[in-house]
Amino acid sequence: DLGLLQEYITRRHNVDKVSPATIRIEMKTLKMFFNTLIAHGYLETNPTKGLKGPSVETKAIRFLTESEIFDLLNVIDSPDFKDLILAYLNTGARKEELLPARFSWDNINFDNRTISITGKRDKTRIIPMNKTLFEILQRRKNVENREMPFDFSYQNIYPKIQIYYDRVNIKGADVHTLRRTFGSLLVQKGVSIFTVSKLLGHSSVIITENHYAALLESNLSEGVKKLENLFD
Repeated sequence: DLGLLQEYITRRHNVDKVSPATIRIEMKTLKMFFNTLIAHGYLETNPTKGLKGPSVETKAIRFLTESEIFDLLNVIDSPDFKDLILAYLNTGARKEELLPARFSWDNINFDNRTISITGKRDKTRIIPMNKTLFEILQRRKNVENREMPFDFSYQNIYPKIQIYYDRVNIKGADVHTLRRTFGSLLVQKGVSIFTVSKLLGHSSVIITENHYAALLESNLSEGVKKLENLFD
């Protein structure tokens, strides 16, 4: 019964003080549960259809400004780690997507200047290499003869980059901030949100739009301004 389910959701929010984000997860779980019952012939329709949850506040994402990027790179005293940070900034990869379990020399096509990245749910996306990334990977393979493109463990990357963030007083940033910075720089340079979404491997362009809404609004304003002189 939709009414009973709605009462439950309202109680979870108003009485139990469960966060809107957690309630949304519960609603998704309920929907999947009833869909399973439908698939096995126990129900004909999903009672969660039309169920409304509390609004989830959209938080502004943290990304690095260009000056913060320069400050960060200037204090990294490990050439090996600096290569990795630059790779994140130039691919938008998630932390694990450039590490040995998912990324080897087999993922790199130097002839086509592309890399293949295995993301969530083992989905593969192709990312073109710009000059910066191409030179880093080519040097590491052909000059330094590295066994893996980036031989770092998953666990030690966060504390290592946090040391460098602290050195230049960058607050509220982590490894994932590098991925968000890649997306924000592209949006600020006027790259299509559809292209940004594809490069980041988002399941929907709506996710990308939500992440970079403020930047997109700024781009829209600048885009309209370009017409100002046309009708003078």
